[in-house]
Amino acid sequence: GGALNIYIQDEATMLIEGACIFDRCTSERNGGAIFAYIFNGSLTIDEACIFTECKSSLSGGALYATLQDEATMLIDGSCIFTECESDQGGGAVYVNVYSDSQLTIQGTCEFFKCTSIYLGGAANTVATQSQILIAEACVFNQCVSKGQGGAIGCISDQDSQITIDGACIFYKCKCTEEWNTRGCGIYARVYTDSLFIITGGCEFNECETEQGGGGAICIIVGQQYETGTIEKSKAIINGGCQFNLCKSKGTCGGIYTMVYNGGSLLIDEGCIFDQCESAQSGGAIFALAQFGGLVTVRGLCQFSQCTAESNGGAIYASITQGSLIIDGACEFYKCSSQYGGGAIYIDNQGGISSITIQGACVFNQCECVGNILGGGAIFIQVYQKGILDQTKISGACVFEQCKSEAGGGAICYYSLSGQLIIDGACTFNQCLSFGPGAGLYVNLQETQMTISSCIFQKCISQQGGGASLYCSYESSVLISGACTFDQCESTQLGGGGLDTRALELSTITINGACIFTKCKCQSGQWNQGGAISISAEDGSQIIVDGQCEMNECESLDGGGGGISAYSGYNDYEHEISSQIIIKGQCKINQCKAKGGTGGGLFASLGISGSIIFDERILFYQCISDGGFGGAIYLNFYDTSKYEFVVNDATIQGCKATINTEYNKYPQGLGGAVAIRSYGEYDPSLNNIDFHGLKMIDNKADRAGQNVYLSGPFGRLLCRLGVKGEYIKGNYDDILSNKGDLEGCMYNIEDFSSFTEQEILKSERYLQQYWTFPYEDIWHVSSRPPFEQYFDAEDQEYCGEFDE
Repeated sequence: GGALNIYIQDEATMLIEGACIFDRCTSERNGGAIFAYIFNGSLTIDEACIFTECKSSLSGGALYATLQDEATMLIDGSCIFTECESDQGGGAVYVNVYSDSQLTIQGTCEFFKCTSIYLGGAANTVATQSQILIAEACVFNQCVSKGQGGAIGCISDQDSQITIDGACIFYKCKCTEEWNTRGCGIYARVYTDSLFIITGGCEFNECETEQGGGGAICIIVGQQYETGTIEKSKAIINGGCQFNLCKSKGTCGGIYTMVYNGGSLLIDEGCIFDQCESAQSGGAIFALAQFGGLVTVRGLCQFSQCTAESNGGAIYASITQGSLIIDGACEFYKCSSQYGGGAIYIDNQGGISSITIQGACVFNQCECVGNILGGGAIFIQVYQKGILDQTKISGACVFEQCKSEAGGGAICYYSLSGQLIIDGACTFNQCLSFGPGAGLYVNLQETQMTISSCIFQKCISQQGGGASLYCSYESSVLISGACTFDQCESTQLGGGGLDTRALELSTITINGACIFTKCKCQSGQWNQGGAISISAEDGSQIIVDGQCEMNECESLDGGGGGISAYSGYNDYEHEISSQIIIKGQCKINQCKAKGGTGGGLFASLGISGSIIFDERILFYQCISDGGFGGAIYLNFYDTSKYEFVVNDATIQGCKATINTEYNKYPQGLGGAVAIRSYGEYDPSLNNIDFHGLKMIDNKADRAGQNVYLSGPFGRLLCRLGVKGEYIKGNYDDILSNKGDLEGCMYNIEDFSSFTEQEILKSERYLQQYWTFPYEDIWHVSSRPPFEQYFDAEDQEYCGEFDE
């Protein structure tokens, strides 16, 4: 107490008022100007008292006070603290508040360029079973702590409450040391069922930390380690608080928080984070929730142009047996990061954790600018196997023009276990990815996932324009609820609307009237599946069901205007059967492969692969323009077991056309179906069955109005069963045009090695393979020594039936 040393007790009161001035007061211990002990009494400092350049060698550069036993202290009436300084805590004010006592600082008090070494450049307060209120537009201007709490450092413990209210302003406050500096506006620790509140439109402007975390605020809620008891401590930031241009050269420009053991942090009621920056992670918020900790951001909070040089342009969250909720129409605008999560990055470290993003949140033009992790809007990863976590993104969230240089233009999700739910009419519009999945990219192991009622519009990526799903190790995915994919595009690797790959006993189900409209694969040999690219491998299963539709989808150069499907595995060590089932009145309507194969479907069968059509599938007016297979193109590999079975499908009005724009040969083969094989065909292992196929009004410019087979396997397939029953579908030996079913002994990929005349000579109506000749057949040999007598050549197919 360089000026005053005060003891107050037994309900006594003391008033310091009338513009008292404390100028350059100093103490070698606590309280440069005033030292006060108040026991069951009160002290008031009022009416524009001024403290200038006061200094303490310990704590409280201007004022040090201890309040106990229902004591009160009020600092009011525009008091001013200018360039006060302490060598420990509280550059201007240090106050301990115990046992039902109360400290109030209000009435536009101002703290200007106050500094401390350790904690609280302006004020350091400790509340134990007590209350502290800082309110009514107090101003903390350019206050500095070399340690933590550039303006305020406070502790709320044992059923205490600290409130900062009434449009208080924190301007250019800083933490300057390069180690463990946190909370340049406020540093708060909240323990043992206590409460900490910042409300009433407080502003944090251009606050900055050198390292550490929290350019504006650092809040620690609950005990850091598991204590065996559940905390009820809470921190609340609400009432339209603003965080403008706050920065950290370490972690988190805005709010850095750690929440433990049942504690909670709520950020609510329209808080605004504008252009907050982090040199590491969490431009606006860095949140750590452990052992039952809960972090909630809700109520129209806004994040505008927040950035992180590592992860989480707006929010970085690490969850270990904790929970994160983002709710209530929060908006993220032009937030960006270098590594992952342009707006939000979440690490789920393990345990029973919960992550929820819901309530019509909007992510607008958020971006992940580095080609490392991805997630233009959101990146989430689950580190550990076997944890019982749930991640849910729902409630009509909107992702608008989000972008990623890696995977997931809007959302990127990696998981080793747990559950992911994306539902409630979430919309992905004009998102862009230079990796897989412009709207959504997921990489799942031992994970269950549900996508329901989502909308993907005009999204573009290298693979899976709307969404790309990679599922392994017994993962399961359900896509349902009339999801729509509208005008989405893949630029390189397939799946204009949706790309899915199931491995190692995983399952993917697409049902519930999902609709793909005008989706497209741009040019490229491997860019297949204008609407969907699906691959089932290693004993996995993919089902497309429930009146799904592909309308006017297109593939350029690759194949599969509607669907590209692969089932099997190209490795003889893997003999587990994989299966693709397309059923339930699905409709592939007016889809086109331009310069490619399979206007409706491009299908490949590998080792132990299976593709089955059932329950009234319809291919309608699909076209292979400049390729072959107007509706379906099928190829299969080697002699290992596979099957392609059509139990119930109709191909109607489909075409295989010749287009001179494409310098390709052959073209115009198989108006409905074209089939080729790699290697030998073994009827005992392979099952190609068209019993349930109806072909109506299909056309081919070149050959095979309905079906064209290429390769020597065709003869064996046609002779399997009775009169071509496995290949002919609804073809009638007497009534149908023989040109409906045709084939060639050469594989299509070998056509370029032969002249057109040679190919034409080798082509046959398929009916000839199962029909005995009506007249004798003569074989003329031109081998020595008879060549001198006969002008003839030795031709395969000379005998038609038995050659």
